[in-house]
Amino acid sequence: MTSLDLYFARHGDTFAPGQKVVWAGSKNDLPLAPRGIEQAQDLGRAFAAAHISPRKVITGPLERTREFARLALAELGSQVTPSIDRRLDELDYGAWSGLSNGEVMERFGKRELELWNAMSIWPKDAGWGGSEAEARGELHALVQELVEGEVGPVLLVSSNGRLRYVLTLIERELERRIKDQTFKIKTGNLAKLHWDGTQFSLPFWDITPAEFTARTR
Repeated sequence: MTSLDLYFARHGDTFAPGQKVVWAGSKNDLPLAPRGIEQAQDLGRAFAAAHISPRKVITGPLERTREFARLALAELGSQVTPSIDRRLDELDYGAWSGLSNGEVMERFGKRELELWNAMSIWPKDAGWGGSEAEARGELHALVQELVEGEVGPVLLVSSNGRLRYVLTLIERELERRIKDQTFKIKTGNLAKLHWDGTQFSLPFWDITPAEFTARTR
């Protein structure tokens, strides 16, 4: 297997300032907010400045991921047409979907919310769809297909709930980042997973497009 760079981006903001922020999972197909559109354009400009043009782009099925990829590619001037893969879909947050953090705590208590936010422990009593093992396994299967079949950089656009499982491709990386609370990717930010033909490494995680530009100058 040849080496391969996989860039993972989290879609941009879906809530405008002052708007109620809720748990938006796979059943909440929200558009990008104005700031989310700007974040997508920022990412496209960062790739252009780095002279990196993905040969393949894959997004989850939700509008926020598809639109983010489309806007970034337009800014980059790329002719690549993104493909959709449900293995990059946001998680199904079940009974939490459409609720704010405060509403989740009022209805279900704060314990499971705290465990997910701080420890990435999958809630047992929130009616989430699927399982942690399935979410992790789907991501691993997609990455394995890419390292076996692609020869150029790939951009994958997904959501925060799903992207943390990129870290499980490297032994103990998720656990280490849970300890220092760096396992999440902020909206509009980027991570890079490198396959050298034998193993994965993580050159960077959760950086802004501006930081990406600075790294590649």
